[in-house]
Amino acid sequence: MSVASEANRLTKIYLGVVALVWITGRYLGDEIFTHPWSFEHFSYVAPWYKVVWPLLAGLAGYTIATQAKHASRALEDHRGQFGLASLFSLLFLAFGYGGPLYVGGNLWVGELTQFRYQPLDWYELWSHGLARLVFDAVGLIGWIESKAAVGAWRTTGGFATILAVIAAVRIAVRWPTVVKDRFAVLLLVLGPPTALLTFSFIGPASWIPAFGLWFVTFAIDCEKTRSRVPPLLLTVITGLAPLAHPALLILIPAWFYIVVTTRLLPRLPKIVPLVLSLVGLGLGTAYLYSQRATDFRLQELILSTAGTAPFKSYGLWSSEHLGDILQLVWLVAPLTALIIWELVRQLPRVLATPTLGAALIVWLGGATLAIILNPRHSIVLDLPLLGGLLFGGSVLLAGLVQSEEGSGKRRLATLAAIGVVALPLAWMPILLPLDRAEVTASSYFDTRPLHWQDGVIALRDAWLVEGNTEQSADWDNRHIILSPDELTLRGSFDLMFDGQYAAAVVELHRLVARRPFWEDARAQLAVALMNQQRWSEARPHLDTLLILSPHRKEFLMNDYSWSLGIGRLLDAREKLNRAIALLPEDLDLSVDLMNYYALAGHVDSAAVSAEEIIRIDSSRTRPYVVLGRVAEQRADREAAIQWYQRYLGIASRMDPDYGDVIQRLSALRGLPPR
Repeated sequence: MSVASEANRLTKIYLGVVALVWITGRYLGDEIFTHPWSFEHFSYVAPWYKVVWPLLAGLAGYTIATQAKHASRALEDHRGQFGLASLFSLLFLAFGYGGPLYVGGNLWVGELTQFRYQPLDWYELWSHGLARLVFDAVGLIGWIESKAAVGAWRTTGGFATILAVIAAVRIAVRWPTVVKDRFAVLLLVLGPPTALLTFSFIGPASWIPAFGLWFVTFAIDCEKTRSRVPPLLLTVITGLAPLAHPALLILIPAWFYIVVTTRLLPRLPKIVPLVLSLVGLGLGTAYLYSQRATDFRLQELILSTAGTAPFKSYGLWSSEHLGDILQLVWLVAPLTALIIWELVRQLPRVLATPTLGAALIVWLGGATLAIILNPRHSIVLDLPLLGGLLFGGSVLLAGLVQSEEGSGKRRLATLAAIGVVALPLAWMPILLPLDRAEVTASSYFDTRPLHWQDGVIALRDAWLVEGNTEQSADWDNRHIILSPDELTLRGSFDLMFDGQYAAAVVELHRLVARRPFWEDARAQLAVALMNQQRWSEARPHLDTLLILSPHRKEFLMNDYSWSLGIGRLLDAREKLNRAIALLPEDLDLSVDLMNYYALAGHVDSAAVSAEEIIRIDSSRTRPYVVLGRVAEQRADREAAIQWYQRYLGIASRMDPDYGDVIQRLSALRGLPPR
């Protein structure tokens, strides 16, 4: 037996053992670990599917293994390439539109409908910026906001997936040296990341494979041609990618490696730029991890608070985190095990091939991100956080298992393609239909109360967007009944509405002590304290809220309301101006500015602001009251009566100004007080 044949035989045995261990984990993992988050999805699928699933995976794998060389012929001409690209795009679009709202998509829908004027962070400029543009365009045709937001994310996410498919086809055509490998390479490049991210059409994660795969295409061009265009395009992609998703920062050290090895210093031993890139990757990851102490938005993702109780130890080296990392390794074992096996066998080739070296850097970058993030959170609430790891690994594996000069490794490429179907097939049936996910989620939340609140809200919003208001209301009622904290929060609101602020403060203090990062409870506590004129006690909570969400409108409004309450009019005006600068199109802030002018005695400015607000939204009641009072101050009796009558035509009797306007109108008409 030749050395090559023996190596391939050992590889097949190795892969068989890995597959057996991985499949066993799907069935028994929830018995092995204390918190078996990566196995529980599969434990909730229908019993018949647990039996059929390995057969489906085996059939799909066998079909791929035997037909890959024939499918590769379709990639030999432009017509076939277009046909395969269209087929894969339609496949991903069809599955991606199934039911992504309940795996985090509702949060992105809420971001568009409720906070679309909030300034974007640097890593949101591309993905969220495009979604907002589409949202505004769709809104012009009269769609309700929630439907328009879903349409905006699905449009931009679908566009990103199509771009990823086109790039994958280009990679499959340009990269392999043997034509018969092309289809297997296409499956490897597209399979793991896109099959996972297909559930993220609502959200920014679809841009990970889009930018990542185009990065690979230009890296291949840098290696194979001497043109100046590929390095330029590679640089553009590297610069734009982090604006779509922060995980794409891992492309920067890979870009450095490609540019140095193919253009700047091609004669330099490639181990030097590789080591420098890995050092930069490590330093960048360490810096990101260090920022969790001061950046609360990062802290929601990095270990400390995500998916764990606030006061529970969950550090980088804690036993719980190490156990979760082991589950993460087990989860991606079919992909990772073959990568490690081939790296050991082909390290010299990796060091000699710029594109493979860059893919290695990206894969290790995705691994470091997955480690410092809370992986339990990644699976339970935000699957796409693993996108960097799976994207880098799939590209690296696609390069490692390609045939060389007809050496007989083509079979290995098709074996690797078999592993592509394992990950999505294991839990795809419970992620696609919303009614099936509802059954799964109910069982899951019964044993995972920490995730109950976010999960129930997600399902409530998902049914609402689907148009099923009855199911949406049912989940909302469950939220109130089965979430003690939510019940307490709503009860404290009722106490405040009844004027029992002292009792509400007691309950809210308990909520904030138990869940210090729950913004709604802390905000309500701050408002309750301000209503009691306990200004000094409210101030720390207002400051904390501005640290947690510095651009949230409600918190900005509470901040300048606090200054107004203690009589600091100039300070309130400065805060109000800063809020308007951040959210220039928000009408609530315009109403507050109008009220400030009226309170400060700037009659003309108050009138101008009120008229502008009515021009934009004539259903707002407060501007009519302000204009009526301005008319009274100007001794224009008829104008005042007219403004007050317009107010009464649209205002509810529960409106806070209603009684005062009735009294003023009676006085203006010379009638006795009512």
